[in-house]
Amino acid sequence: MEEKPWSDLHSDLTSMISDQLGLIDLLSFRGVCNYWRSSCSNSSAEIESSVPKPWFLLYGESARCSLLTNDDRIFRIEIQEMAEAKCLASFVGWFLLYCKNRKSLSFFCPFSRAKIEIPQCPLISEQSESAESDIFAAFSSYPTDPDCVVAVVKRKNYAKLKLCLLRRGESEWSFHRHLWPDFGKIKSIALHERAFHFLDEFNKLVAFEYDTMKWMNYEIKPRSPKGSKSTGNKTLDYWVDKSWIHKEPFSSNSDKMKKLLGIEDPCCSISVCGTMVLKGGVNDRVISHEFLDDYDEDHDDDDESKPRRELKGVWFQPRFHQISQDQRW
Repeated sequence: MEEKPWSDLHSDLTSMISDQLGLIDLLSFRGVCNYWRSSCSNSSAEIESSVPKPWFLLYGESARCSLLTNDDRIFRIEIQEMAEAKCLASFVGWFLLYCKNRKSLSFFCPFSRAKIEIPQCPLISEQSESAESDIFAAFSSYPTDPDCVVAVVKRKNYAKLKLCLLRRGESEWSFHRHLWPDFGKIKSIALHERAFHFLDEFNKLVAFEYDTMKWMNYEIKPRSPKGSKSTGNKTLDYWVDKSWIHKEPFSSNSDKMKKLLGIEDPCCSISVCGTMVLKGGVNDRVISHEFLDDYDEDHDDDDESKPRRELKGVWFQPRFHQISQDQRW
């Protein structure tokens, strides 16, 4: 009997196999040969993960990234697009990446390498390098969705918020401003009832309805007893009761995370982009943005053999998105 190479498997069979694979196995499957890669193109455009827990990607020094799965497995993968980029937002398996060198803004799926360029945001263009940490972003749905809306927000000081909005198909960003004294540094961003919610470090929340262009101020508090007096701002008490806000998951497990990711250098900082994990209604989970600076005071600044490392990380839902080559914003 004549032996045939694996690449000669019928396309129906390879498509059936690829439909049953998880994300990591699918990446290996696609890497066998061009034929197997092309056979995956007709499979599901999106492989949904049945696991509600997000994955974590560490990047920032080169194209080599560390991928940590929900069951603590670690993979080293090459993602060239992450080498000179910063992730501003993460949602439904898509990243919103800003590349400083090319001054470009784009959606990117780390597994399929699908990419959708969008117009540069003037709020980012005017930002100095030293104040990049004050820029945050979010988007309302898949970037292929005709209803997708992107928001980039900058906290100018403890009172003013500047927001730029871009709808799918548009080429110009719209500007919106809001004033709320003592609103702190943004920690989390979520989407709820067609509004972007910005939660600060003091449990204050600003919501922006992108259909009506209306701003709303809230304070996050535990549920108050009936008959108690309330403040002038509206209160979304059920958010906390339903554990909607999940704060600082990296820093609360810092030692474990660093050990798993192989971060041994005490002189490093990690800027972490949070995400929103969809689990259904009030059970949706929000993971905060973080900045960890583990500077070692005993470190000798003159010791060039131990340079300070500046790393980046992003939480995300593992998804495999495929788009047509002519996909445009």
